[in-house]
Amino acid sequence: MRGSAADEVLLPAEYAKVVELLKKRGEKGHMILAQSELGDVYAHFGMWPAAGAAWNSALDALLGPYQVVASWTRKLDLSCGWQQLLARYGVHGLLLAGMLLGKLARYIHHSDLGARLSCARLAGELLPAVFAASIIHPQRAVDCALYVPVEIWPGADLFDDPYRCNAPDLLSSLESLTHILIQQHISLPALPLLALWEHVALHATHNTPSLVLARVMRVKALSQLALLAEAGIVLRGLLQGSNLPGVLLQGPQPILGPDGVGPIQQSAEAGSKGSTGSSAADAAEVSGAAAAFYASKWPGHLDCALLDERLGARGEVDRLAAAALATSSSIVQQQGLQEMLVSAGC
Repeated sequence: MRGSAADEVLLPAEYAKVVELLKKRGEKGHMILAQSELGDVYAHFGMWPAAGAAWNSALDALLGPYQVVASWTRKLDLSCGWQQLLARYGVHGLLLAGMLLGKLARYIHHSDLGARLSCARLAGELLPAVFAASIIHPQRAVDCALYVPVEIWPGADLFDDPYRCNAPDLLSSLESLTHILIQQHISLPALPLLALWEHVALHATHNTPSLVLARVMRVKALSQLALLAEAGIVLRGLLQGSNLPGVLLQGPQPILGPDGVGPIQQSAEAGSKGSTGSSAADAAEVSGAAAAFYASKWPGHLDCALLDERLGARGEVDRLAAAALATSSSIVQQQGLQEMLVSAGC
């Protein structure tokens, strides 16, 4: 709810005073957080140019160079590796940078593809460094193909202070940044962001629609990288509804309809009765049945039309489902899966 006209003047002015005071005291970390919150206040009142200026100032102070979104390729050295980036900015600093970049890409540079892509690419360089916090995490982007961390920093809750790291804000930013990278076919740097996105959706916010969206995007990214076996694994888990927060069905169990039979079982029975040439139609029917089940399970939360509008990926998911089901009976048919995907334009 919007505040009064007086609030639109008083609140930003008070935040600006706090920012100046923290600058004088040399408390850089708190000053960056206050500058970021000032941008949120401006955004709350619909003052988007001022919000963008505040977010840009916070990002510049955090990373170093002036106008870092436009100049990071020339002025920011990111070739030092994940461990050095983590030591330089800290885990909360990296997450804050990702949140600020996501807000700038989504709300400020929404009509500037170059700036949006620059934000996403910078996030793709910075955010994976949080996985250097523990040796249990993958240390290469390609190793994040199927990886979903249970915790980022073992024994530490990074989201216990919403003023320092707001999980819903981070979730929104990861969604925007990952979508930009995959849309531009820059899928390898997107894999660590997808792993982080799924972690926040599954373990921090328990946001089922966002988690499903992340897995759909992971299927698309893996398909672009020709990691077809991994894409099939993710797609199968997505259709089965496995490992979703707040769902009674846990583990790799098939989702069941009112008659106690899941859509995958129905497809298998239909396939055994029909010819082998109907696998694509069966797979499309499975995908539609699964989507209908999700819509009935969580009414108002997972809208298939919304997924169509935001991703434009339902047709591609159906084609991937057709390919995965057509070749699931034998690993020997993997070459046939690749040819099918190429012919389908995936």
